[in-house]
Amino acid sequence: MDELEKAKEVLKSNGYIVNSLWHIDDVKVNFECTDAEAYQIVSGCASDDYHMQSINESIEEACEDKGLIRINDL
Repeated sequence: MDELEKAKEVLKSNGYIVNSLWHIDDVKVNFECTDAEAYQIVSGCASDDYHMQSINESIEEACEDKGLIRINDL
């Protein structure tokens, strides 16, 4: 197992989702830019308010679909 896979396993064992990690190459494969520019773009897109809200709403819907009870409703 290489170093990256070991790091993913550590994160996964601590509850992090690692099967959809973004990389600067997701930008660089289509655009001419520096690593720093690509990092800034990916970082900004992955953490913007729209996407964070969308993920949180998806999580909420999935929990409701499974019939999970919201903690503050107990």
